[in-house]
Amino acid sequence: MQLSNLHPAGDLAALGRSFAKSTVIIAVDPRDVAKHVEQGWAFQKKLKRSVRLSRLKELSVAFPDRVWTVLYRMGFSVLSGKGGAKLTCRGSEGDFDNQLDVVALDADVALYVECRTARSPRKVPRFAEDVAHLDGLRSCFQRAVRTQYSSRKISPIYWSQNHVLTDNDRKRATDKNVRLFDEPELRYYEDLVKQIGTAARFQFLADVFGSSRVDSLSVKVPAVSVRLGPSRCFSFAMSPDKLLKIAYVSHRAKGGVGDVDTYQRLLKRARINDIRSYVLAGGYFPTNIVLNIRTKRGLQFDKATKPPNVEPSGGDIGWLTLPSEYKSAWIIDGQHRLYAYANTEKAKTAELTVLAFENLSEGEQARLFVDINAKQKSVKQNLLMELWANLHWDSENQDDRIRAIIAKLVLLVDVDAESPFFEKIIKADEAKSDRRSISLQTLSTVLYQPELFMAQSKAGPIPGAFWAKDQLTTLRRAKDLVNAWFLMALADSRDNWNLGRAEGGALGMNDSVVALTLALRSVVRFLSERGVKLYDLESVELIALLRPYASCLAAYFGRFAQQDFATFRGYRGVEGQTRRMRELQVELHLAFPEFNPDGLEEYLQSRDRNVMKEARELLDEIEVSLNRHVVSTLKAEYGPDEAGWWFQGVPKQIRARILNEINEEGRDSPKESRFNLIDYRTIAQDHWPFFKDTLGLNAGKSPGKDKGTAWLNRVNEIRKFAAHPTKGTAKPEDVQYLREQAGFLRASLAKGRVDALDDVLDTEAIGVAE
Repeated sequence: MQLSNLHPAGDLAALGRSFAKSTVIIAVDPRDVAKHVEQGWAFQKKLKRSVRLSRLKELSVAFPDRVWTVLYRMGFSVLSGKGGAKLTCRGSEGDFDNQLDVVALDADVALYVECRTARSPRKVPRFAEDVAHLDGLRSCFQRAVRTQYSSRKISPIYWSQNHVLTDNDRKRATDKNVRLFDEPELRYYEDLVKQIGTAARFQFLADVFGSSRVDSLSVKVPAVSVRLGPSRCFSFAMSPDKLLKIAYVSHRAKGGVGDVDTYQRLLKRARINDIRSYVLAGGYFPTNIVLNIRTKRGLQFDKATKPPNVEPSGGDIGWLTLPSEYKSAWIIDGQHRLYAYANTEKAKTAELTVLAFENLSEGEQARLFVDINAKQKSVKQNLLMELWANLHWDSENQDDRIRAIIAKLVLLVDVDAESPFFEKIIKADEAKSDRRSISLQTLSTVLYQPELFMAQSKAGPIPGAFWAKDQLTTLRRAKDLVNAWFLMALADSRDNWNLGRAEGGALGMNDSVVALTLALRSVVRFLSERGVKLYDLESVELIALLRPYASCLAAYFGRFAQQDFATFRGYRGVEGQTRRMRELQVELHLAFPEFNPDGLEEYLQSRDRNVMKEARELLDEIEVSLNRHVVSTLKAEYGPDEAGWWFQGVPKQIRARILNEINEEGRDSPKESRFNLIDYRTIAQDHWPFFKDTLGLNAGKSPGKDKGTAWLNRVNEIRKFAAHPTKGTAKPEDVQYLREQAGFLRASLAKGRVDALDDVLDTEAIGVAE
């Protein structure tokens, strides 16, 4: 058995720089640049005899390079070189070579990594074969490491990007003892390495080996055993070097799908550096590092013999044997103080005072963390929302347990690659961005609806549509239903959803998420009132029942033009959320007339009044603009006297009608004030060369007079309803059309004025030149 292409980390600095880059750089003959550009290369720099080009690495190359780089920066002492390591296994049928993407060793462990990628999230058809192959290499790899180095703890790792693994996939990996990591976890370790350097290796190894035994970690310390409240705890001193190896920090930034017990903020490099400078200058901390020691067998504490004539106390003195396991000492408080010692000479000589609890539950750990930090500084409301699952998962209060389910649900959909909410939730450690555009607090709050989870009545609790037999089952059911509802409702508008809060986006934001959730609530209530016991249905049955309603909304959004999205986005705040929800309910009511939630009729009446008011205002604006533009253009072309603009510019039938109106009324008034809206279309068509550039709105280049003025026909039809309500009412889509045309007209007339000014300036310039 033999491993080849392994090198001491100190010899790999150049490879480390190459792997850390996201691009590949080549130098080519200038004559070959065009050919390479066609293949996706980009110009970077012209050299003396060649041209330097670059392009992004292929995903199948970039991802293993990132994995190798993070292990290199963690300080593993031996790593595979370029192209990965080669493992030669001897068998009855001969020698077989196996390529290993990444191999990393330190004094205690040896890891071999298989990297797998996909361009977009997808399930893995051959996952079972990949896991079996990795497991099959274990014995050969272990013997090669033992022969060439020394005995070490071994672990195969399957590290993937965009691979969607099922529960059965994860069970297969667990059964074969193959560790699974994904791309979000890689980003977590990359961030952690930036903050704490090679000390990140201890956190990583804790995740790789879990609570498995490592003989080199065995530690026994003198300690005092006492009880604090209901818990047993131990007070002792320990060197940072030894504590770092068994310590583990439950970082929320990592947040895997199965983690219910994450509560710490990610370590901050600046804070660690400040503390490190302080301790290296001789400073020390009189306060304890607070831990929770997790062990299946219970901690071994050997009481010392009590000397005679010693006053009795509430504690015992003795020797505490700490578990020789990674990930056994969970840090509740003091992570920055501990990691400040990492990679310093004081890590082995200094002593830290430790207060260690024994086997606290996840909720107790999180509660203790909040209690400690709340005394030092206020805990953000968004952070408390994230911690609710830990703090209240086992609460006796049903309302608190429901909120814990919802808190965990929102965290889960954020890390679920198949969810529309994947990496869109703004958490306590995440900055708002175009993509991360949905507040954890907003989504958690709006999901807390009695129709969805649990309602109270005089007869007792009534389970909602999301409710199931226990909390974990409810969590899985709620996740499936939330994902399904949003995926179905956004089926025809995913591009806009993915824009988030970027320009043009309207759906992937707080107000729209609230509206869609409230629309779901009203559909659930509607179905329940018709006697359907939704909580008795399987998830797939309930999803099938919701599908027609979600598809109705999908079609509604699918008809949106960009201006529609802009209008929808313009409904802001609580009032805007309500208006968005009502518009969705209107659409559902049109498709399903029996769907008529409370308040919808009042909203429709109010909306009709507002629609009519806005329609009249827009029509007035359009008509005034047309009058000024048409009359001024005719006067400019034919002269300001009636013999000019009136007789030469206005068609005979329009002149006859206006003169007849003046005679019948018996009073004169300016003729230009008597045009009807549709008259402007007739005038524009008769003099199309003068108006095609300004009134041919949105009709393409050089439109014909019929196509160019067709918009005036629809505006005139809308005007009939606005001017004569007994004939009907303008609809929201009519107002939207008027908004668009008013906007086009403003822009067109403004451009016309600028072009006219340019013509004047050009003429003046020619005159000067002559």
